[in-house]
Amino acid sequence: MLQQHSVRKYVTSKSAQMSGQAMQAFVTGRLAREIRPYLDDVLADYGVDSLNAGCWYPAQLALDLYRRLAMDNRTSLQRMVSIGMQFVETAAWPDDVQTIYEALNSLNAVHRLNIRGCPPDEGFTAEWVGSQHIRVLDHCPYPHGIIYGFIYGIARSYAPAGSEPVVERTLLNPNHPDEDGAFYTIRW
Repeated sequence: MLQQHSVRKYVTSKSAQMSGQAMQAFVTGRLAREIRPYLDDVLADYGVDSLNAGCWYPAQLALDLYRRLAMDNRTSLQRMVSIGMQFVETAAWPDDVQTIYEALNSLNAVHRLNIRGCPPDEGFTAEWVGSQHIRVLDHCPYPHGIIYGFIYGIARSYAPAGSEPVVERTLLNPNHPDEDGAFYTIRW
């Protein structure tokens, strides 16, 4: 059984840092040109000129960017999902991940490789439900669209050839979605 605890979206520990390598999703993804004005504003707020893949930055910087994107009525859930999917390509991964099960089961390790200084209870928990069926509990401060895109991108990248992965999200607090995480059911 997956352990639940409440998590607030868009807010993390002041000591949490995100790797510049993971943040390359903001500057190399297919939406890089669209989000550049928002990114430049947030970088200026933090006194950062550009994102270097070899550096670490306050994780709150990414959360502030997501919040600004979410506040723009022109920014759809599809854009957030696309950014999340881009993280599959830019994030650091454990060396031994080759299957969809290994990828989804290593989500917490991936989180720790790309985010340091975060609270110990922040991350992901995965459980094998059955053949070609995994359930993931998100207890991270990142918006649901980003997490959905990340999980969907993982499923598409690591699913066996010819399979069509399906990701379903169930909000833990549907009336106030930014005040808690979600369950993601992945089938392929």
